[in-house]
Amino acid sequence: MITVSASCGRTPTLTVTASPGKVTLSDKTVLSTSQCTVTLSSPASTATGSAICEIQNLICQLADILNSTTTGDPVSVLNQLLTKLTATLHL
Repeated sequence: MITVSASCGRTPTLTVTASPGKVTLSDKTVLSTSQCTVTLSSPASTATGSAICEIQNLICQLADILNSTTTGDPVSVLNQLLTKLTATLHL
């Protein structure tokens, strides 16, 4: 499972956590991972800080749609969120 959280403000912060996992391949090779957390923060005046705030906004939009407090296409918002996350983490 992957968990993403973002906060906006003077120093926007993005946190991505991947849960531990284990996969056994057909040849009995085992690949396992421990929990990994990445935290990215940057001043709001930077491109990275702005991107984190956009991610937070998309997370809020998706939550509102899923909680039925607003209308919208959750798949579209999720795709936008994943695209923005990918671009931001590749900075």
